[in-house]
Amino acid sequence: MSMTANTLVAKGIGWVNGSEYGSVIHPRRVAYGGTAAVPPWKQADLFQFPAKNAGRFDPATRMIFSACALALLDAGVTLGDGRKINFGLLGTNASGCVEANRTYFEDYLTGGRTLARANLFVYTLPSSPLAEVAIHFGLQGPVLYIGFTGTPADRMSGLLETGAGWLAEGSVEGLLAVEGDGHSATAVFLGAVDGHEGLVGMDAILNRLRNEF
Repeated sequence: MSMTANTLVAKGIGWVNGSEYGSVIHPRRVAYGGTAAVPPWKQADLFQFPAKNAGRFDPATRMIFSACALALLDAGVTLGDGRKINFGLLGTNASGCVEANRTYFEDYLTGGRTLARANLFVYTLPSSPLAEVAIHFGLQGPVLYIGFTGTPADRMSGLLETGAGWLAEGSVEGLLAVEGDGHSATAVFLGAVDGHEGLVGMDAILNRLRNEF
């Protein structure tokens, strides 16, 4: 492990699956899924200000967007509508945007091979959910999807290594690393060691994620 990875600090971690969502640095776990429960992507307070495109989000974007919002809140990062900040965004998952493409082309076939809904086409790139996060929160740093293989922990490890390099170069002030798809997502807000609360070092971050889930 590089020295840059050792000096990473996870200042906030947010997660969501099909029935619960929560955070790790300031632990909380909230159940949803019943008729009286509201999913995280419909809770405006989690997004800090209204998400204009939330109504059209596909399942992967809902999960990834929610996990990133929860990670920022867990880190105590407050952003305002219209504010821009030099944060980067890294994303990965097991299958890119295969499900979104399948949904789009099924709609295309249903439409007689002449048209399909534009709101489905928007999410036929693996970077589309990341773009929604960057636009909403005003993230001005680099945005990158990387197709890592292996387990979710393996893929998150790859993101953390890449993020450590970005932070070491000084190209970003902080960044979100998110591993997720239409079923679940985990986002980590990363910074450099500065005495603030958080998990220090890549091993500590990955071990906590393994134990948490």
